[in-house]
Amino acid sequence: MEGKITWAEAARISTEVARSNFQVVDRSHTSSVAQVAPDILENQKLLEGAEESSESEALPAITRLEIKTPAKLLVIPEGEPALKGYRCFLAITDRVREERGDFFLQPHWTEIVWGGQKVIYIFQHHSKQFGLYYEMQTTELVSEVPGGQLFATCTVVFGDTIFIPVPDAVAKTFIPTDIAKKRFEVRCDLLYPELPVPVTNVSV
Repeated sequence: MEGKITWAEAARISTEVARSNFQVVDRSHTSSVAQVAPDILENQKLLEGAEESSESEALPAITRLEIKTPAKLLVIPEGEPALKGYRCFLAITDRVREERGDFFLQPHWTEIVWGGQKVIYIFQHHSKQFGLYYEMQTTELVSEVPGGQLFATCTVVFGDTIFIPVPDAVAKTFIPTDIAKKRFEVRCDLLYPELPVPVTNVSV
């Protein structure tokens, strides 16, 4: 955050020590936001026309701890208002939720970059002292053109699941068809950009 090292560089460095696990999503794991938590969309409608938060703000998650869901993917169909510009939300893995879930209860920024077969999330803590690196390695091409930027934070925390927003540009990578499954490797670790660590050659 102070320019000593970019978060993209920190993310690349972190891959050396990040532990990995796997996530599998099929149609049975998919639900709509309206089915799981309709009040979230209702609240969004009430906010329409009001001044909205910008990507430059560290924001807390949308928290509904009383709600539990077996879904791993939440979607908002076309024709319904998007939630802060997103129509797709993916659950982080259970292990990451158990080990790092408390991080998402604090206000944070959300930076997302993608290219090749990877989508990388860098969640920056509001203190600017550390962040959370979350990488998904897919089995298919995410996008022919690399991209990424600072996005509006829209993490959704339920009692047993934490969902992170997926930009429209890469959402198709995570939405399964009727018969296909989406499988990807997940790597996650805390980032401390000011600490000197060895650089590895990891392409994004």
